[in-house]
Amino acid sequence: MNTKILSAFREFMGSQNYSPSTIRQYIKSLDGLPDPTGYEPLILLRYIDDYLSANQPILTKYTYKNVRAALNALFFMCCGRSIRAFRKSHPVTDQYSSVLNSYKDYCISFLHLTEPVTLAAIREVHKFLVATVPDISCVDWSSITANTITEYISQNLSQLSPSSIGVSVTAIRRLFRFLYFCDVKIHQSILTLPLATPVWSKNGCLPIVLSDEEISRITKHYFASDSIGLRDKAVLYCFLELGLRCNEV
Repeated sequence: MNTKILSAFREFMGSQNYSPSTIRQYIKSLDGLPDPTGYEPLILLRYIDDYLSANQPILTKYTYKNVRAALNALFFMCCGRSIRAFRKSHPVTDQYSSVLNSYKDYCISFLHLTEPVTLAAIREVHKFLVATVPDISCVDWSSITANTITEYISQNLSQLSPSSIGVSVTAIRRLFRFLYFCDVKIHQSILTLPLATPVWSKNGCLPIVLSDEEISRITKHYFASDSIGLRDKAVLYCFLELGLRCNEV
C-alpha cells in the first residue's frame, strides 16, 4: 500500500489515541498489501472482503486478526464510519437477497434475536451461500448435507477460532431451520451439527444426544391439561422436533 495513504493512516490512528505499538502493528499489516482501486465505501469494502477471503487460508490466525483490524480502521478513516455500520445501511443486493431478507425477518420476528446478532448471522450465511450455491434459483436444498457444511468450514474457516466457527455454524444451521419452518425439504443431518465450541476444536467429538428409546419415554410423559401442562409439553417439543436451544425456546 502506498506511503501516502500509510502516512495519513498513521496520523489518523494517532488522533484516535491508538497506542504506539498498535499503530506500528497496523502499519506493518498494511505495508505489503496492494493498493485498492479506489477509496469510496463500496469499492473499499469489496477490496477488503476479497482480500480477507483470498488470504484467510494462508495467513496465521494472529496475522489475519491484525490485518482485518487494520483494514477495518482504514475503512473508518476513509469513510467516516465502521464497516458494520456501513453494511447495516447498505445491505448486499444479489441473487441471495430474497432468501436472506426472509431469513432476517425470521430471526428478528420469530426468534426475537437482536439486530446485531441477526446481521452477523446474515453475513455468515451469505458467505456460505456464495461458496456452496452458485445459482439459488435452482438449488435443491435437500442435497446440502452436514458434510457440505463441514467441508465449507475446513476450506474457508479453518484459520478461525473454535468459537468463531461455532458462530458460523449456528447461523448456517439456523438458515436450514428457517427453510424447514417454511416447509422446504432439507437434509436432516444438518440439524445434528454440533454447536458447542469444544466440538470444533481439534480432536473434538459429537455431543451426546437422546437415544430413540429415551425420546419415546419422554414423549409418553403425562402432562396436565391445564395451561402449565400445555406450556411444558410445547417446550418439550420445541427441543425434540425443532432442535431449539434453551435461550431460543
